[in-house]
Amino acid sequence: MKLESTEKLVIRDNLENTYSDIYTLEALAALAKLSRLNAERVLLMEKRMKKRAARIKHKEYIQFLHPNDFIPRTTILVKDARVGKFVGSSIPKDLHLK
Repeated sequence: MKLESTEKLVIRDNLENTYSDIYTLEALAALAKLSRLNAERVLLMEKRMKKRAARIKHKEYIQFLHPNDFIPRTTILVKDARVGKFVGSSIPKDLHLK
């Protein structure tokens, strides 16, 4: 699911000027790129809330994914993830434990 956002990045209450040391050109560029994901995030959260409301209404427990299902939006099988049989991105150096 790829969604495009036509919304412009809005920084309220003159915060961009008040915190110009934080809202640098680099930071604004990063925020603009991330903002493109917002429409998808909103849709996913709406779907999650509807699913949760239905589960509560019908007094159902949370269900685990079947081992042979793929984890949504990946090519990883649940059973493989459970045993650590997958390759992920490398961890950025600034997140390594010291």
